[in-house]
Amino acid sequence: MKLKFILNGLLLILCLSSFATVIPTFEIEKSPAWKTVIPFETQGKDFHTSGDMSYILIDWQYNTLLHESSYRYVFRLNNGEGVQNYSQLNFTFEPSYQKLAINKINIQRGGQVINHLKRGEIELLRNEENSDRFIYDGSFQ
Repeated sequence: MKLKFILNGLLLILCLSSFATVIPTFEIEKSPAWKTVIPFETQGKDFHTSGDMSYILIDWQYNTLLHESSYRYVFRLNNGEGVQNYSQLNFTFEPSYQKLAINKINIQRGGQVINHLKRGEIELLRNEENSDRFIYDGSFQ
């Protein structure tokens, strides 16, 4: 009888621990060694500059051996509205099975490159996209 009680208690603890909230975090890491560096040019006359923002490079690479993805976006803000609308970056991930690692955030003004990756200025927020329908997916931004 005691053994059955202990086993039921262990089973309850295992079930409750599976519902435990994963505390999200992020890492600041170097770009993965396996990633191919794709060069791009930020200055040129061929850029489409109408609208608030123009993409210069969209780079997505996946390592099948390590099951890792790497994303890189390079975009140009064309006016004040672009700065207001696109200067806040959002990364969405599910911490129960994904890891967020940020390699760099650079801003180029003229010929000067400014490193803007500052841990203290990065906030992790719960993604409440469908909260109006009482759907909580557990992902974070």
